[in-house]
Formats: sequence, structure tokens, C-alpha cells
Amino acid sequence: MTNNFSKRKNRFTLSFILSLLLHITLLGILIFAAFTHVMDETGSGNEGALIDAVMVDMDAMNAQDIRATKQESSRNEAEIVREQKNEEEKKALAEIEKEIQDKQKALDKELEAKALAKEQELHAAAEALKAQEEAQKAAEAELIAAKALQAESLKKEAEEKALKLKQEADEKRKQDEALKKEIAKKKQEEEAKAKAKAEAEKKKIEAEAKAKAEAEKKKAEAEAKAKAEAEKKKIEAEAKAKAEAEKKRKEAEAKAKAEAEKKKLEAEAKAKAEAEKKKKEAEANAKKSGDMDKLIGDLASGANRDDGKGAALGAGGGNTAGNSNVNTSGYQNAVIAVIKNNMYDARKLHANKQCEIVIRINRDGSLISAKRRAGDDGLCQQALAATNISKLPRPETDEVYNVLKNQDIVLVFKYTN
Repeated sequence: MTNNFSKRKNRFTLSFILSLLLHITLLGILIFAAFTHVMDETGSGNEGALIDAVMVDMDAMNAQDIRATKQESSRNEAEIVREQKNEEEKKALAEIEKEIQDKQKALDKELEAKALAKEQELHAAAEALKAQEEAQKAAEAELIAAKALQAESLKKEAEEKALKLKQEADEKRKQDEALKKEIAKKKQEEEAKAKAKAEAEKKKIEAEAKAKAEAEKKKAEAEAKAKAEAEKKKIEAEAKAKAEAEKKRKEAEAKAKAEAEKKKLEAEAKAKAEAEKKKKEAEANAKKSGDMDKLIGDLASGANRDDGKGAALGAGGGNTAGNSNVNTSGYQNAVIAVIKNNMYDARKLHANKQCEIVIRINRDGSLISAKRRAGDDGLCQQALAATNISKLPRPETDEVYNVLKNQDIVLVFKYTN
């Protein structure tokens, strides 16, 4: 306690010395400023007296008086400025001194408060130590007295008390454990409720999102389906209209062509009949085969003229092995002409392409078989399709049929620009 008081006294002495030094410094500054001011005033007075003593001429004196007046006015103004400056310095020094004093006072109060608190703390500690020592002495005296009176009874009582304290401690521990379990159970229940609520909320949100997505998907599918149906109907309608128009055009062309062929054949048949009547019966039999070949050749020539640049060729130059007197090229060209009438837009689709197919026929011209032999696949497919739907002409004579019936009839389709 004495050491603390000495430390407090030393701190107070140090603070006092610092304050005294600051006051002495401030006083020195004030004295120096006052001395400087007096010296300035003394110098100004002597200078004015010297000027008055030297001047003799009145005009010069008047001018000198005016200058002196101006100099005096300037000195007065400078003196006022110096005084104002001195006043400001004094105020500043006074404020600095006051601030130093305030800080010193605050520091002294803080040091005193800390010293007092520390002193009270030490005093309280000493009192507590003293009370503890007294309590210990009393306990020792009580223990000695108790031992002297009844050591065995005190021991038993102490054991019972210890047992009771232990039981109470165990009971309290059990109560604490039960309370902890109850708190943990409530916490688990709250967490389970929160988790169930979160799961329900999550499922609700997912269900809503799924329903919304399904609705959007169905809406989009319905719109796409409706759009596709409309587009499909539009395309089908356009295709149907185009096909109908094309079909009508082809039918009209085929009909006109068939009519022209029919008229041509009738005219040629009529001319032939008239010529035959004028010839002898023997000559008519000899010329029969040649006239028929000419008729079929004319039919094929008409088909080629109608087709323009298309070329249709038979196998073997028209003569078949085994009977060099029977020419089959006329019939082959007639078959090609009929098939080409059912090959729509073949020239546009298969320009500069060639295909060969082979067919077999019955006596009435009906088709037995048709297959690709060589050439462009697309052109051959169209030619075979047209062959299967065409009504082929029957061979004009038994001789022609007998030549063709046991072999493949080669048909060549070629389109050039």
C-alpha cells in the first residue's frame, strides 16, 4: 500500500514539474514580445527628432512635415498591426496555457482516480485476506472443539452429510440430463417439423413448376401440331392442285396424241387397203409382212418425232437370231412410246441419262415380267413403274410374237438436251 502511495506521489511531482516548465516558457515568450515592442517604439521616436533638428528651409520643413505625418501614420498603422498581432499571440498563448492546464487537470484526476481505485482494490483484498484468515482460525477452533467433544459422532455426521450431498448431486445430474434430453427432443421435433415443412414447400414448388412446364409443353406442342397440320394441309393442297393440273395436262396431251396416232393409223390403213385392192392376190401375200413392218415403223417414227430428242433402241438392230426375215424393232419402238407416255417429267428429271430394261410379254401384249438391265437407277425405277401401269400393244403378227416370246425384249430409254 505504501509503494502505491509513493508511485502516486512521484507521478504527481512529475506532472507539477512539467506544468511549471510550461508556465516558465510561456512567461519568457510574453516578456520577449513586450521587449521587442518597446524597442520598436524607441527607435521610431529618435528618428523623428533627428529629422526635426536637421531641417531649416520652411518649404522643405513643410514637405518634411507632410512626410513625417505620413510616416507617423504608417508607424501608427504598423503599431496597431503589431498590437493586434501581440493580442492574438497573447490569446493564442492563453488558449494554449488553458488547454495545457485542462489536460494537466484531467491527467491529475485520471491518475488520482486510478490510484484511489487501486488503493481501494488493495484494501478490499487485504480485508478479504483478513476475513479468510479469521474464518480459517474459527474453523480450526471449531474443528478442535468438535473433535474434543465427539469425534465419532462428527465423523458419522460428516459421512451422512457427504452422502446426502452426493445423492443431491446425483439427483441434480439426473435432472440436468433429463432436461438436456427434453431440450434435445424438442430441438429434434422442431427440426423435423421445419424439415417436413421445407420438403412440403419444395414439393409444392416442384409440382407447380412441373405443372407449369407441362402446360407450357402441351401448349407449345399443340401450337406446333396445329402449325404443322396447317402447313401439311397447305402443302398437300398445293401438291394435290399441282398434281391435278399436271394430270389433266398429261391426259389432254395423251388424248390429243392418241387421237392423232389413231387418225394417222386409220389413214395409213385406208391407203394400204386401197393399194392392196389394186395389186394382185399373189403380190398382196408377198407384201403383207413388209407393209405391216412399215406400219409399225411409222408408228414408232411418230412417237420419236413427238418425243423430240429422246432415243429408243431395240436389241440386235431389230432382227432376232433364228429368223432374220422378221423385224421386231418397230414393235419395240411402239412399246417404248407407250411407256414413255406414262413417264412424267422424265426429260427434266433425267437429262443426259440412259437406262435399259428387259421385259417379257404374252400374245395379247400383257406384261409377264420387267426388270432393270443397266443404266441410271432413278431413270430405271421410273421406267419400270411406267411399264407396270402401261397397257402395252400386242405384237402385230404371230411371226413377231414367236420371235419375242422366248427371250427378253430389251428397251432403251435415253434423254439428251
